[in-house]
Amino acid sequence: MSVRRNIIANYLGRGWTALLSFVFVPLYIKFLGAEAYGLIGIYLSLLGLLAVMDLGLSTTLNRMLAQQAVSETNQSGHLVVTFEIVYWSIGLAIGAAIFMIAPWLTAHWLNQKGLSPEIVTNTIRLMGGVIVFQWPVSLYSGGLMGLQRQALLNAIRSLAATVQSVGSILILWLVAPTIQAFFVWQLLAGALQVILLNKCLKQSLPKTMHKPKFDLKWLLHSWHFSVGTFGITILGTILTQVDKIILSKYLSLTAFGYYTLASTICSALSSLSAPIFSAAFPRFTQLYAEGDNKRLAELYHKTSRLMALSMVPIGVTLAFFPSAILFLWLHNAGMVDNVSPILRVMVIGTAANSIMTLPLALQLASGWTKLSFYKNIIAVILFVPMLSVLISVYGALGGAISWTILNLCYVAFEPLVMHRRILQSEMMKWYVADLGAIVLTALVVGGTVWHFSRQLAHDPLPFILSLVTTWIISGSFLWPRAGNLFRTDTTH
Repeated sequence: MSVRRNIIANYLGRGWTALLSFVFVPLYIKFLGAEAYGLIGIYLSLLGLLAVMDLGLSTTLNRMLAQQAVSETNQSGHLVVTFEIVYWSIGLAIGAAIFMIAPWLTAHWLNQKGLSPEIVTNTIRLMGGVIVFQWPVSLYSGGLMGLQRQALLNAIRSLAATVQSVGSILILWLVAPTIQAFFVWQLLAGALQVILLNKCLKQSLPKTMHKPKFDLKWLLHSWHFSVGTFGITILGTILTQVDKIILSKYLSLTAFGYYTLASTICSALSSLSAPIFSAAFPRFTQLYAEGDNKRLAELYHKTSRLMALSMVPIGVTLAFFPSAILFLWLHNAGMVDNVSPILRVMVIGTAANSIMTLPLALQLASGWTKLSFYKNIIAVILFVPMLSVLISVYGALGGAISWTILNLCYVAFEPLVMHRRILQSEMMKWYVADLGAIVLTALVVGGTVWHFSRQLAHDPLPFILSLVTTWIISGSFLWPRAGNLFRTDTTH
């Protein structure tokens, strides 16, 4: 499977999931209310926070299956079963822990007003059940990406997202408009998804005469990379979730729901980067293992330009026109006024964070985890105090400001260090041709459109035209820079 085809498959899958999110989130709010929707934000924060318990295993499985594909002795089955047993054990332990601490979270952490403590406690316990089935999804997805079965993976993701979203609305509409009914359906849909992923991954593995079994040697063989990835993950999770942890303590569930809405849009923006990362990482791994630095550098620049083209024009429109986008989405002026200042700032940090995923993929493909690990240590030391101060002064907006400062620093400094070791002569090309020209063009175009349309307030049609024009002009000027990615196949 070519990188090009994998990227297209990933965009189709992620795009469908993002579309469902935009369509159905306003309906969730309509049926449940802002406070109950805040509990969905708590669930998403828990899921993100618990990503540290992945222990780097999903990324390790992705990388090792990609390596096995070019190995003379392919033992992928034993590898998958070994990681699978460890992963399910962790997931069950997490679910049990959430079930037990639910009363404490209700009594001592959350600031609910319209929902009874009993409803909140039972909802959190249901979240624990959902997480048990959601947990192995990362591992199976990593395995399918390592095997470069990304079209199959995205078909399953799209089906699961459709079942989750459409089913949730039907349950809320026809059965009971309650947050508990919502999570019961999420649990059932999550079980279906993980069963399908498990079966498809096992069937995608090379056929062998021996039944796959647990083998400790695979954990011992991969421990160094897994530990490094785990360190990156735990620090990265602190950096991405600590704002939500602090805000969930000091904001009401309603106010936290507003922050969650801004995060939801930014997550949709991030989903534009995931298809490129998912397609590039296993191919980076194979090219690095083969020692083909010329083709590795070529693919790195092409995918970096495509990443910037995907993220920057859309990120600019969101930064310039947050109120218009939110009004078109929510049709609620009160919510728009609360969410738009947060979104305007947060989206800049999200775009910068997404742009840095390909330098990270290159580091992980080479097995070098120290740079990202030490970078995140420094970031945690500086970020958490900054976050606390800015939240105390600006509230939810302070969380968005901190997030953006952090990620702009990543863009400014991390590539300077990385390219001293990997693809040493490619740094200026990345900064100037892959990123700088695209950012400058998009800012000029976006700023011009904003200048002539800023007095139009929430009038939908002019803003739609402005947003579409910003993306089309930016993309049309810059598209030739990434053209070769779609004219040549970089795989064997």
